[in-house]
Amino acid sequence: MIRILLFLISLQAVSAFAVEITPRITDREIVESLAELRAGQKALEEK
Repeated sequence: MIRILLFLISLQAVSAFAVEITPRITDREIVESLAELRAGQKALEEK
C-alpha cells in the first residue's frame, strides 16, 4: 500500500514539471501581427 502511495505521489511531482510557462504577448504585438495579416490579405486580394 505504501509503495502505491509513493508511486502516485511521484507521478504528481513529475507532472508538475511538465507545465511549460509561455511568455505573455503584449497588446502591441497583437496589433502589429494583425496589421501584417491584413496587409498580406490585401495583397492576395489584389492579385
